[in-house]
Amino acid sequence: MHDVLEARLDLGRIRGEIDWHRYLRRAKLKILFVTDSRFTDTNSVYEYMQGKRIGCTNFEVHRALYSTGTLDIDMAPGADDPHYNNFQYRSEKPGGGKILDDYHVVFLFAVGPSGTIPDEELAELHRWMDAGGGIFATGDHDTLGERMASRVPRVGTMRKWTNADGVPSGGGADRIDTNQPDPTVPGQVNGTVTVPTSAQGDAYPQPIDWIPVRTQYLTVFSRVNYPHEVLCHPSLGPIDIMPDHPHEGECVEPPAIDYAAKVKYGNAATAPVEYPTDAGHQEKPLIIARGRNAHEYQQAKGPLNPKVFDMISVYDGHKSSVGRVVVDSTWHHWYGMNIDGLISAGGTNWDKIGRYFLNVAKYLAPPGVFRSHCWWDIIDIQFDYPFAEEVIHTRRNLDLYEVGNIFGEGLRRRWGPCGEVEFLLRSICEIKPHLCEVIERHIIPHWPPGPWCLSCPPWDIIRAAVLGGIVRGTAPIREQLSKLFFEGELSKKSLTIDEIEEHAMKGIADALDELDALVKEDLKTFSKAWFAK
Repeated sequence: MHDVLEARLDLGRIRGEIDWHRYLRRAKLKILFVTDSRFTDTNSVYEYMQGKRIGCTNFEVHRALYSTGTLDIDMAPGADDPHYNNFQYRSEKPGGGKILDDYHVVFLFAVGPSGTIPDEELAELHRWMDAGGGIFATGDHDTLGERMASRVPRVGTMRKWTNADGVPSGGGADRIDTNQPDPTVPGQVNGTVTVPTSAQGDAYPQPIDWIPVRTQYLTVFSRVNYPHEVLCHPSLGPIDIMPDHPHEGECVEPPAIDYAAKVKYGNAATAPVEYPTDAGHQEKPLIIARGRNAHEYQQAKGPLNPKVFDMISVYDGHKSSVGRVVVDSTWHHWYGMNIDGLISAGGTNWDKIGRYFLNVAKYLAPPGVFRSHCWWDIIDIQFDYPFAEEVIHTRRNLDLYEVGNIFGEGLRRRWGPCGEVEFLLRSICEIKPHLCEVIERHIIPHWPPGPWCLSCPPWDIIRAAVLGGIVRGTAPIREQLSKLFFEGELSKKSLTIDEIEEHAMKGIADALDELDALVKEDLKTFSKAWFAK
């Protein structure tokens, strides 16, 4: 069989047919854009995200105009029209059931600065969030977005929405102005020429400070920092820019949040705590990026105070058995003239911003929606470069770790280093929780890093073992697919996610057991040498 594969393997044909075979099973991450006024500025991000995919998960995006009145549903709307007009969170489908329950993620682009959303509406959205639904929300300067977002659980306290929150102004020296100069105009750069307001529509974004969330020790004295997965590009590294704007909003520093407070709607006596505790753990938001006022330049809206501000905040609700949340300082990072220049210029900057949009949606997906369907990638990568050429075609006797590193190269191309780390850690945590705890605390801990474990195997060894275990565990599936392909019988194979996952997880468990035995043997050898006289 091996000789036949080497002689006849046609990567393009076999991958194409396997991709078709699994396409009907590929997950769709269903996203609903909700706006509270009928504007079309979201067209660019809507069109960008529609039909995109990360790994084996497609993005399907619909739009809803939040308003009172009779619900109007049009699933084939015009270019500037919503799928749901007069939508509310309590809106029901014609056949029964809530429309909201058809979606995994809500993107809330709030505009209105005044008025309130009925308690019944907030209760419905809260129910959906607590069932695992992920929500992204943003406004802009002053109180823009207050009406729709300020009382939404978690969303309302992770970002500044009201005057009581201390929102930055739109025109004073306290505003958040990140407009960058045109580098081809020396006067703008050295501060002698005004940076026009229109600079927000050019191809020059603002730099941001991404905050490390993990660190991998290489030696006692060196380490590699990882950004949050929302700010991780699979090939370009950390997403370290955002579109600029002359008056952004601001997120709330997590220590300033009252974690004992109840939700802001309903009966105060019976209202639940906003941030739930699950199994003794109360998850809290995390700032993953900060921006800086561009005060050193001559800005069109006048002088401004130097300031470092919290730009992007995330809440991993999965750790408390509820949905995740992401909030951003301004919707101008997402649409309007602020991204037009970046889109036109293309290149690295737009690649990073576009990936940020996709990463937010992926991160917000309910538990299992993204990860479970990406087991398809585990098989597909084994028919792709470099794995197919360096493992299937080679006659070299590769060990577990060599195979794992080759397979990991293909995985990183699709998911990036952050996506790979999170996927592997989740898998390890399911099989060996105690090992997972050591890795999280000492080997690639959350930021800030803890003490380095001198006796622990490095992450690169653990990573290679786990990846090699995945390959070894799923090898029977790969070989069966190859055989069926050459026999013209591939379409008769009913391959399931559960089947792939079962084989992969068994492979991981066996590989970790082997690594454990190897580490114990090495420790014995080292101890004998250490205590030898």
